[in-house]
Amino acid sequence: MTSHAVSPREVPGERLIEEGLFRLDETGTPRLRGSKCPGCAAVFGGHRSVCLACLRVGMEDTDLSSAGEVYSFTTVHQQSADALIQPPYTVVQVRLPEGVIVTAPLLETDPQAVSVGLAVRTRAFRFKEASGDVVVSYAFVAA
Repeated sequence: MTSHAVSPREVPGERLIEEGLFRLDETGTPRLRGSKCPGCAAVFGGHRSVCLACLRVGMEDTDLSSAGEVYSFTTVHQQSADALIQPPYTVVQVRLPEGVIVTAPLLETDPQAVSVGLAVRTRAFRFKEASGDVVVSYAFVAA
């Protein structure tokens, strides 16, 4: 159950956990996906059909920033049976410049060094499951 950074060349043939949450750009950087209202310009994480601000139907898909600041965090010390990451590791909520808050693991960072306001950016990671399958997802690293 290890993880390491991914280059775009490593992704083909592996299982990419995407489902509208992110895509890998030409440099291999995960670009988080969101929805933007063409009426009031409100931005939300993930895919939405209706604007939660003005109730307009018909949102536009958009890329969100790949960097932000830690809004809140917790450190995980217990390992669940299906964990893809060895504890201790930190899970962060990150406020992006668009105002959207997203949650993901913070990797390659000492849990003792994490604080609110820490600048972070997305990175693609390969997580090896116990079955031997490789899953590609995104996580945050200190910027």
